[in-house]
Amino acid sequence: MKKYTIIPLLILFICGCGGDTEEHDDYLHLRLKDDLSSLDPAHIVDVPGGALAAKIYNGLVRFDRDAKITPDLASRWDISEDGRTYRFYLREGVKFTNGRMLTAEDVVYSLRRILDPKINSPRSWLLESVKGASAFMSGESEELAGIRAAGSGVVEIELEAPSGLFLNFLAMPNASIIPREEVERGEPTFSDHPIGTGPFRMEEWRHNNRIILSANPDYFMGAPRLSGIEYRIIPEMLTAAVEFEQGNLDIMDVPRAEYKKYTTELPWKDQILSRVGLNSYYLGFNCQKPPFNNKLLRQAFNHAIDREKIIDVLLEGRAIPASDRKSVV
Repeated sequence: MKKYTIIPLLILFICGCGGDTEEHDDYLHLRLKDDLSSLDPAHIVDVPGGALAAKIYNGLVRFDRDAKITPDLASRWDISEDGRTYRFYLREGVKFTNGRMLTAEDVVYSLRRILDPKINSPRSWLLESVKGASAFMSGESEELAGIRAAGSGVVEIELEAPSGLFLNFLAMPNASIIPREEVERGEPTFSDHPIGTGPFRMEEWRHNNRIILSANPDYFMGAPRLSGIEYRIIPEMLTAAVEFEQGNLDIMDVPRAEYKKYTTELPWKDQILSRVGLNSYYLGFNCQKPPFNNKLLRQAFNHAIDREKIIDVLLEGRAIPASDRKSVV
């Protein structure tokens, strides 16, 4: 798959003055464009699902505001001299929102589950460098020697070879730690009724309608300042804009079509905030099938797209080209 990309520099969002909704009026009210495909860490593949999962779960490590790896459920870790063995020391006193204490066995179960061929996780590649992962995923072995508990609060992960990206992979939402008994409980499915150690817990999920999270008072880093978060699923951007202006949404991404209005008119222009976007827009080709197995055709498509004009006109200058056109093959 070849990708010709544009990387957004700034994502703008606008803060309102509070909602008029009576129900959950002390919650933060946000919008989701689409319903989530899953909140089971093994099956999360979309950005909104990962963002919401980060409020429900924790991993061994996480990214901080500067996208650097920082401790999460692991308070610290050691790496062997050969770069192949990681030893994680879990925080004490961490509870799942079902009230049970976190153990090293929960970490082993959660990470092993991503590689389990019965689960068929689309993110199994994150842990494929673990020792024994290949044989385990293929069904040749029922053992996974590379992930093991070394006491109630210590987890060891051994790799086939050193990997400079391994800690980054562990910070992905798919590597979140979950309680085995809740996964195996049955109905409602774990995806619909997720249990984690995060700052919020699932209160309600009405598919294609809304998702409500309530604060976890026992969160190991302190109870959230918010009572909860209500996500309303509103596919149409203009509908969301109307809901925002009526006070039913507290924060909203600035609609591309309304960019000038919200950034130049009162009272909106004084309520705009921005952040650097980590996402990319791209056009992907399946290079294994005609006609896109033809390099010259792919290059023709690439040269036919004026990325600079897309950035200037559609994105209002809030992006940069991701790569040089000459590198396209």
